[in-house]
Amino acid sequence: MNKKLRTAVVTGVFTAMIFVLTMFVKFPIGFGYIHFADSLIYLCSALIGPFGILAGAIGEGLADAVGGFAVYLPFTVVIKLIIELPFAVFSYKDEKLLTAKNMLFSILALLVSTAGYIVADRVVAGSGFAFTYMWINIVQGIASSLVFALIAAAFDRINMRKKLF
Repeated sequence: MNKKLRTAVVTGVFTAMIFVLTMFVKFPIGFGYIHFADSLIYLCSALIGPFGILAGAIGEGLADAVGGFAVYLPFTVVIKLIIELPFAVFSYKDEKLLTAKNMLFSILALLVSTAGYIVADRVVAGSGFAFTYMWINIVQGIASSLVFALIAAAFDRINMRKKLF
């Protein structure tokens, strides 16, 4: 299989996994939920670069659209594109997935995601709501960073990057 086709296939698989993880493996918390799909977003972007950005934005955007949170879809797509960008641009060619740089990017993603959803919540539901549910994004960001570290370590151990590409 040539590299372009392999990249397209891997992008599609990650898009589906991100959608499923967001949609079906979640923990309801009041108005919303916590999920760990961001860990796959980081992984996908670091692994396949710019196409990984598409997988994350589309996968989570579809989950919002289908899961009853369509009002958040434009915010989700923009936030996910922004948080994935450092992984796709600065880690795409790295030999390892689990690096100090990627862990720093996951912390940056937590901050951007939290700020982005505060803005989204203010627009959608008002300022009181935005700050009441801010902690959900913080918990989700920390958990996603830890899950990313575990998966990235496992992928590095079996040389997944070399096996895929």
